[in-house]
Amino acid sequence: MGQFNTKNGFIYALLRWSMEKTQYLNLIEYFKLAGSRLSKQTEPNAKRHLYISNAVDFYTILKWLLILSLWYFKVNAGWIHWLVWYMIITNLHTFIFYFLWKPSTNIDHDRSKKRFLKLILAIFFSDLCFAYMYNIFYFQEFTWDQKFWFPEQSIWFSISNSVAGNYDKVKPLTEFSNTISMIQYMITFLFVGVIISKATPDNKP
Repeated sequence: MGQFNTKNGFIYALLRWSMEKTQYLNLIEYFKLAGSRLSKQTEPNAKRHLYISNAVDFYTILKWLLILSLWYFKVNAGWIHWLVWYMIITNLHTFIFYFLWKPSTNIDHDRSKKRFLKLILAIFFSDLCFAYMYNIFYFQEFTWDQKFWFPEQSIWFSISNSVAGNYDKVKPLTEFSNTISMIQYMITFLFVGVIISKATPDNKP
């Protein structure tokens, strides 16, 4: 792992090297490491897996609560902007890394359903982050329907925008808001791309 092997081309080698080197910039890896150490053993594997799974679930709950709390208190500090973008990027990175780059070789029926649940949570977490940013960070960059609750509009706009839908109550007002909207759509496209890639049979010659 981490070796720069160009047998499949240098573009793939560079991407693989980047994915593996940036893995530990993701906070979830340290929650998994803590879960592994709390298990105090590597055998049986089921025991270790239990601690790691609970650590991942704990991290998932924490990040959802963090965004919801920031939104509730309407936090708009500059460093929070960076934090939310970090969470969006690492959310996508985790999904790509574990669903495509480093897939599990031991997936039973329950784990398969759990992976599907994680997929849904990852997509909706991304939508939640963008909804929060539209409503709090970039409110002035959009036009809003003054008759309806702004947070509700931002949620529906975020969901609609992620699937290239059309939500008439909110419209991008500037080039910057169009760019942010397009970034969200591209992130959703990457999620869908990974799903399609996993669903496509690997027909080896």
